[in-house]
Amino acid sequence: MPLPDWKRYYPFLHKLFGAYEGILQPSHPLGYLVSIDQENVRRAAAKTEASCRCLGSANPKWLKSKSRIVKRKSLVEASATLAEIRAHGDLLTAWRHEQVRPPQRGVDFIVHIGSERVWVEVHTPQGRSDWAKVSRPISTTADGKIGASISEFAPFGLPDPSIPSTQGKCAFWISRIKRGKRHQFSEEEISVLWLDFNDPGVWPIPLDSDQALPIISWREYLTSGCFWSALYAEEGDAVFDNLNVEGMSGRPYRMTFPGRFTSDSKIDFVIIDTVGAKIVFQNHKGIKPVPEQLFRDLFSLPGFDLSLSWLDWPIHGSLGERVAHARQEIEVFATAFKVW
Repeated sequence: MPLPDWKRYYPFLHKLFGAYEGILQPSHPLGYLVSIDQENVRRAAAKTEASCRCLGSANPKWLKSKSRIVKRKSLVEASATLAEIRAHGDLLTAWRHEQVRPPQRGVDFIVHIGSERVWVEVHTPQGRSDWAKVSRPISTTADGKIGASISEFAPFGLPDPSIPSTQGKCAFWISRIKRGKRHQFSEEEISVLWLDFNDPGVWPIPLDSDQALPIISWREYLTSGCFWSALYAEEGDAVFDNLNVEGMSGRPYRMTFPGRFTSDSKIDFVIIDTVGAKIVFQNHKGIKPVPEQLFRDLFSLPGFDLSLSWLDWPIHGSLGERVAHARQEIEVFATAFKVW
C-alpha cells in the first residue's frame, strides 16, 4: 500500500501523525507500519489504529504528546513509542480511564484496581542495534557507489558459541530483558512486564504465539517454546531446536542460565503481545497477593489467549504444579526418541 493512501486505511493514525507525512519514510517504524501490504503488518497497524481511536477520546493530551516521534532520528525510540500507544489503548480496554494513570517513578503505567496498584512497564524487543555491524554492499555502480546492500537479521543478537542453540539464545535474550531495571518494578506492589512484538520492521517474520508452549510439535520435530523457556525453565533444563522423533537428533542444549521466574524476580506477570495473540505468564514463585479482579480483567485484554496463558487462576496453587509437570515432560522427551 503506497504511503499516501494511509489516511484512507488508518484515519486515526493519520490524524495524529499526518502533519509529518512529508518527512515520513518507509524505513521509519510508523512508515513501515502504514505502507507495507502484508498480513502481519496490516494486523499490527490495525492494533495501533484501534489504540489511537481509543486514546483519542480517553486521553487525547497524552496521545498528542507522542506525535513528535516522526521527527526523532532514533528508530528504537519511535518503535518503543508505538508500543506504548498500543499498550495504553489495550489497558483502557480492560480498565476504565480513571484507573490507568500516567507514569510514576520511571514505570510506564499505573493501573488502580480497588485499593491495589499494578505497575506496568512496556518494552519493545529490538534487533536494530546489530544491523549496521552486519550490513555490507553486494554490488556497485561504475563510479564506485553502492547500488545495493544486504543485511543479516539477528533479532536475538549475533551467534554466540556459548549458547549453541537458536531457541536457547532466544530464551536467554528474553530472560534478560529489563533485568537490571529494578526501579521499574516494585517489591510490594504487583509488577507487570509488557513485551510488544508487533514492530514488523524488527520482526518481518512474526514470532508464533505457540512459543508460549513448553514443547512445539511440527512434522517430525519437537522444538522448545522460547517464551516458556525464558520464563519457567531452570538452569540445566533441556532446550530443543529440532528434536527428531525418528531418533536422528543430536544432544539437546542444556540451559546455562535460569529462567526469569526461577531466579529472584520482582516481576509478577509478563504479558507478551504478538501479532497473533496476547499471552499472560504469571510468576509461579511469586509471593505477593494478587487481587481476584486483576485475573478477571486480564480476560478483557484485546486478543487475550487463555489456552496459551499460564495463570494461577481460577484454581489457586495449580500453576506451580503445571510448570513442574511441564519440566518433567521436557526431560522425558529429551531421551524418549534416542536411538540406542
